Amino acid sequence: MPVYFVGCGGDLNGAPSGILSSPGYPNPLPVNRFCVWSITVPKGRRIRIEFIDLDLGWSRTHCNQRLSFHNGRSMSFPLKNFCGQDPPEVVESSFNKMLIYYMVRFPTNNRGFKASYTSDLPD
Repeated sequence: MPVYFVGCGGDLNGAPSGILSSPGYPNPLPVNRFCVWSITVPKGRRIRIEFIDLDLGWSRTHCNQRLSFHNGRSMSFPLKNFCGQDPPEVVESSFNKMLIYYMVRFPTNNRGFKASYTSDLPD
């Protein structure tokens, strides 16, 4: 399985699987960072994200870090949002494209995230 170190965001096109992590994982990120990844797998397949580690900062009043997944190449079709230490869940796209947004707004000592992605055929 390829490992992608694309810094803060990037295009992951064509590879049927890989590992994705917050920049510098497992070290904290500087504040006011906004990263966007775009994953495209072969047509007719879906993208499946499984978390290896998820440790996002939060407080009672706001998310220090936010991770969100969207179908396609726009924010118009949200799939799942994570904030804080939500229990990891599998995230699946409806088709072969997915956008991932990761934002760090406030200082935090949290690790961020590490996840694997694979592509599979719809049921």
